Amino acid sequence: MRRSAALVVALAACTVAPPDTIATNEVAPPPPTIAATTTTAPVVGVDGAPGLGDRMFPELGNAGYDVLTYDIDLTFDAGLAELEGNVIIEAEATVALRSFTVDLVGYTVTSVRVDGGESAFARGPRDLRITPPDVIPSGEIFTVAVSYHGLPAPVNLTDFAFPTGWQRGRGGSLFLFSEPDGASGVFPANDHPSDRADVFLTVRVPEPHVVVSGGEAAAVRFEGGLGVHSFEIPSVAPYLVPLAIGDFTPIETPDGVVTWMGGDAPLPEGFERQAEILSAFEEDLGPYPFGQSGAVVLDSDLPAALETQTLSTYTTVSAAWGTFVIAHELAHQWFGNEISLGQWDDIWLNEGFATFMTWRWVERDAGRDAYESQVRGAWEAVSVPGVPPPDHPSGQDLFNVSVYQRGGLALAALREFVGDAEFFSFLRSYVAAFAGETVTTESFLIFVLVVLGPQAEDLVTDWVRSEDLPAYPLG
Repeated sequence: MRRSAALVVALAACTVAPPDTIATNEVAPPPPTIAATTTTAPVVGVDGAPGLGDRMFPELGNAGYDVLTYDIDLTFDAGLAELEGNVIIEAEATVALRSFTVDLVGYTVTSVRVDGGESAFARGPRDLRITPPDVIPSGEIFTVAVSYHGLPAPVNLTDFAFPTGWQRGRGGSLFLFSEPDGASGVFPANDHPSDRADVFLTVRVPEPHVVVSGGEAAAVRFEGGLGVHSFEIPSVAPYLVPLAIGDFTPIETPDGVVTWMGGDAPLPEGFERQAEILSAFEEDLGPYPFGQSGAVVLDSDLPAALETQTLSTYTTVSAAWGTFVIAHELAHQWFGNEISLGQWDDIWLNEGFATFMTWRWVERDAGRDAYESQVRGAWEAVSVPGVPPPDHPSGQDLFNVSVYQRGGLALAALREFVGDAEFFSFLRSYVAAFAGETVTTESFLIFVLVVLGPQAEDLVTDWVRSEDLPAYPLG
């Protein structure tokens, strides 16, 4: 998918010959800085820079190409302790590439091929640098096939509070919790939310393991004693690919929503209302953006949930929070999934919006007083000394209280300022305008200015950027 203009990375051209062939899993130093040529010799391509220049996590993502599709084929042993991966990436070069990187953490890489030709590669702590046999011209669509094997382990390389990617549940289950950088520990990827792509996922596991993912699922087939589970997930950011492997039973409610539960566990309270919550959100935001919706609940002590696309991921801890957490994750299907972040430090555009829509669900379910109680509690939570504004948090503070609560308060204040009719019309216009695109705080503020005017823009700016907390927003 094409990235936001805020993420365009300048790459320098060069006239030197391609580097020496390298094919190794040893960590290699980064390529030397290449200055622009001052001669008239023909340009033969550039070394695509590792990292997209994200303000919070500059090492994430890769410059020089946009991914179109991932064809991911993963095979596991009986204990889910060893993974063999074969992944084909289809991408479009945005500059002429002499070499480029994909995000991949861990594993032993056994083969890399570009457009069918055996290619040199070198490992870094986070990246796999690939040198194809020939320069890839700008605008050309090319394929990269990577074969690898090893332990499915979490990623812990960024300035972030806990490891991401592969997680272990009780009973030996394996699942993904990849925000913000864990996809790189699962498959080679351009691991940044600004580069969405269609994912074709095949997972091969011995019986009796069950594989759960999102999108459109094919019928399970069996090959060589392994169950083959296949899924198609359109236009998804790498960290939002859902995957859980283990002992799961599908529970379908009368409205057709399926929740996958570990073993014989019953459906948690509130999960029978998923379709009801979606229907309420559609009234405020417009049509649900995807063809499927469901949930998977893992037997785990991890106190978190994640809006993995079309199949939200919960643990037994977070599932106990009921419709409050369900509403939050379903709101993310619009804010975070259908509309992606251009920069990770604009995450209030995901979490603040989902928090506000959770309050909106509380209002619909329990009345205006319940909504106002949520807003009051949020304002009190961020009114204590030392709580920063929600825009541009640090990596360790990606999920701080202000990102959620003050981000949500910005929308509650905007609603109070313009009135319900204009506010919800604005939300629907915002969703329609940015559907399938990336957004930053800057682009959102411009949209507020254009649609609602300069006073509304000033109000939102104060809520998300001012060091001083604005006054309580409700009269």
